[in-house]
Amino acid sequence: GYTEHDFLRVVKIIGGVQQVVPKSDTARQSTPTPTNDSKGSIRKFSFPPVSKPDATILILGTMPGERSLALNQYYGHGGNQFWKIMFASFNKPYSDDYSIKTKLLTDHSIALWDVLQHCEREGSSDNAIIGEIPNDFKSFFLKHPGIKTVLFNGNNAAEYFQKHIGFANSFRHDILPSTSPANTWATKEEKLEKWKQAICAV
Repeated sequence: GYTEHDFLRVVKIIGGVQQVVPKSDTARQSTPTPTNDSKGSIRKFSFPPVSKPDATILILGTMPGERSLALNQYYGHGGNQFWKIMFASFNKPYSDDYSIKTKLLTDHSIALWDVLQHCEREGSSDNAIIGEIPNDFKSFFLKHPGIKTVLFNGNNAAEYFQKHIGFANSFRHDILPSTSPANTWATKEEKLEKWKQAICAV
């Protein structure tokens, strides 16, 4: 039932094997240890968290998009409204300086991370994610004992968290409208209102 496309994907993941692997054997190939692949790889890795030990809120996305990965910045795509929403929520003038962006969060005891540590994905769509591995939240929460609220940037982040980690009664969980430009179900104003309410309710 495997297609030629499936076979080529297996070859690419393993790292360019030189001999043909029979189709009957491809399903038994073990998942390779993650390594830093060259530009254009479908294997993606998330960033370390932006956080301080005094964090009380954790904001979780799913996985950085292609533009964010290229810039090595959370929500680096110009069309993503995340940072503008954060500045507006705290009534601060917007800045393109990434250090100021992250400081805005840590100054307000907010941590920022992604649910997934690495995965395979062509492009930036969450719908293209396969073979995902979650981040180590057990260790993270031990290092950030003050976190009581987890805010998900969109439904996909919440679904992957529920799948791999599970919701705990000790945390308040809130699923907010995705700040991605792909989310056209809510206006900019609606997204800002819901995010600001969730943050200020803590």
